[in-house]
Amino acid sequence: MPHLPFRTASQEPIEESRTPGDVSRTLRFMRRAAQFGAVMVVASAGVLAGASAQPASLSVEELFRLGDDEGEPVFGSFLAIAADADGRIYVADLQDPVIRMLSGAGEVVATIGGPGEGPGEFSSVSTIRIGPDGTVYAYDSRRSQVTAFKEVSDGTFAFEEAFRLPMHNMQLPGSLLGVDDAGMIVWYISPMLPGNRRGIAPPETDNVVLVGWDGSVAGGSLAMLPVRETLTVSDGGRTSFIHHPFGPKNMFTMSPSGRLYSGRTDAIRIQARSISGDWQQEFSRAYVGAPLSQQEIDAALNQWS
Repeated sequence: MPHLPFRTASQEPIEESRTPGDVSRTLRFMRRAAQFGAVMVVASAGVLAGASAQPASLSVEELFRLGDDEGEPVFGSFLAIAADADGRIYVADLQDPVIRMLSGAGEVVATIGGPGEGPGEFSSVSTIRIGPDGTVYAYDSRRSQVTAFKEVSDGTFAFEEAFRLPMHNMQLPGSLLGVDDAGMIVWYISPMLPGNRRGIAPPETDNVVLVGWDGSVAGGSLAMLPVRETLTVSDGGRTSFIHHPFGPKNMFTMSPSGRLYSGRTDAIRIQARSISGDWQQEFSRAYVGAPLSQQEIDAALNQWS
C-alpha cells in the first residue's frame, strides 16, 4: 500500500495544542473523480500525533468506484456528499436533484427526494448533513430551504419537515454546516456588492450562526472570517463582480462531535471551538505558498477578456 507524504513548507510549528482525545485517531475520507463521472471512495489509516518535526503520512486504499461500468448511475457535477455512522454514503448531483444512498460496498440502495417544488423535493442539493439521530438534512441553496428526511425502515426515508433559512444582517445562507438539538449551524455569506449601497456598508465578514428550528437566529456569530476579495469586471459597458481568482477563500466545517473549525486558504491556521462556546483552541504551522505562474495569471485574465 503506498504512503503519501504530507509536508508543510516548514516543519517547525508556530503554535499547536491538542486535547488527549486528538492524539491518535483513525481517519476515513472520500474523494471524487468527477472527470470520469465516477465516485471514488478511499479509506486512510493515519495517525495524528502531537507536535513533531517528522512529516505525517496517509495510507490510501480504494474501496470502490461507481459510474465506470454500464448500467451504473453516471454523475455529472457533484454538489454534496456525506456519510452516516453506519458507513452509508449520500451523494447529490447538480444535474439530477435527488440524493442517492450507497452502501459501504458502493451499491445504490435507496434514493431520497427528487426534483420539484413540493414537500421532499429540490431545485438543487448543495449540502447534505446527517443529524445525531440519523436524520438526513438536505440544503437547497436555490430556495434557501433545508429539508429533513427520517428513515422509517431499513433504507427507506420519508419526508419529515422543511425549514426556510432567513437572511441575516444583509447576508444570504451559503451552506448548512451541521445540526444539533438547538437548530441548524449555517454559514452566511455576503452578496458581491462592492462599495457602499444607499449609505449601507456591506458586511465585512462571513459569519456562522445558529438558526433555531423556528427559523430565528439565536445569539451572535459562532465564528467569522473576512469576506472574499471582489473584482469589478467591465465588458462593453456591462459591469459584473467576481471573486478574486487568487484571493484567499474561507473554509468552515463541523465535525460529527459538534466542533466547529474555521480557517483561510492562505495560511495553515485553524480555529476550533465548540458550539456552546465553552471550548476553543487554535492550531498553526508556518507556511509559504507557491508563487503564481504566468500561465495561471493569463488563464484567469483570458476567462474575462
